[in-house]
Amino acid sequence: DLGARHQIAFLNRPELLPFVIQNEVFFDFAVGGSAGSLSPRVKWEHLKNYEFELPGLDEQKRLAEALWAVNDTLEAYKRLLAKTDELVKARFVEMFGTPDSNIYGFEISTLKEIAIGSLSYGSTAPAVAYDGKTRYVRITDITETGSLNDDIKSAAKTDEKYILSEGDILFTRTGATVGKTFLYQEKYGRCIYAGFLIKMIPDTSKVLPEYIFYFTKSDFYNNFVIFAQRVVAQPNINAQEYGDLKIIVPPLPLQNQFATFVHQTDKSKQELKQAVTDLEATYKRIVSDNLT
Repeated sequence: DLGARHQIAFLNRPELLPFVIQNEVFFDFAVGGSAGSLSPRVKWEHLKNYEFELPGLDEQKRLAEALWAVNDTLEAYKRLLAKTDELVKARFVEMFGTPDSNIYGFEISTLKEIAIGSLSYGSTAPAVAYDGKTRYVRITDITETGSLNDDIKSAAKTDEKYILSEGDILFTRTGATVGKTFLYQEKYGRCIYAGFLIKMIPDTSKVLPEYIFYFTKSDFYNNFVIFAQRVVAQPNINAQEYGDLKIIVPPLPLQNQFATFVHQTDKSKQELKQAVTDLEATYKRIVSDNLT
């Protein structure tokens, strides 16, 4: 049904249906008619009354072609982003090998031996609304790719000893996403880190922070996470276990070459991400102007 007054015209261009139902206006309409507290559901009796603007058949064809073109381009950009990450991982292994094979005969060390001071746990203060000054980095804020999401909070108490500095690396130590890592950079603003995270300060006379971060994207590191985590109530890796993790320490000039490569690919990724953002805005504008 979906707006009976448009039914006959709509069936001539069914390829528009995904764009009619995959937009914020339709979602708000569906949520407004949902019921249930633990698992909200919406009935067809409600959805079938959703009404929307529907242009003539020629315009429907033009809209369908434009929207599918935008969708296909978005998917292509997202695949390129994923391939860029895979390229960096492959380049890392190509340049440095892994600690279990060490095909180039580089020095092998442990995280604690290439860190300044001990690996340390973060603040136990509860999260509160963002105060506009200091972000509280929690385990749930770190994405699978090692960046931060948009859920910005502050800590109820900001202790200076938990302030992050350029190049600090955080390891998640518990929960379903144990093993995730985050490389802090000043672009994130003033931050402190929470107690379910472990901070490592790299000794830059031996290793570059970028090198360590991308080491944690390797299969060797992922296997370490799988075997090291203890399953009690939930998976857990403590500071001592992280500190004992073996890592290849190649010469700094070689690490610098890799860091330069990473910076170049990061620039390409930012351009792709901006293109995705622009296309998503175009998609929403087309749908809003023509199908809501």
